[in-house]
Amino acid sequence: MEGGCFKPLQKRMRKYKLNQQLEVFWLDTVQDPKWQSEEQMNADPHALCATIGYYYKHDKQYLYLSHTISGKDRDKTTIPLGTIKKVVRLTHC
Repeated sequence: MEGGCFKPLQKRMRKYKLNQQLEVFWLDTVQDPKWQSEEQMNADPHALCATIGYYYKHDKQYLYLSHTISGKDRDKTTIPLGTIKKVVRLTHC
């Protein structure tokens, strides 16, 4: 999974600046342990998530966001690039 299929997204990530607020739409894993019919198995299987945070950085595989920043300290959320469907830059009024 190194680089390759993520190159277009990596290029778009270059335009984001430290602490810029983003909304990221990404697909999460869906796991359901109960027995299911074929019809149930073919039902809408994805879990589209939305995360709002402050851009920290990205690398070849991940986008790193923070939700809280205090001076140079921050928390961290890591989202695999391969799961990201859309990134929206948020602006303040």
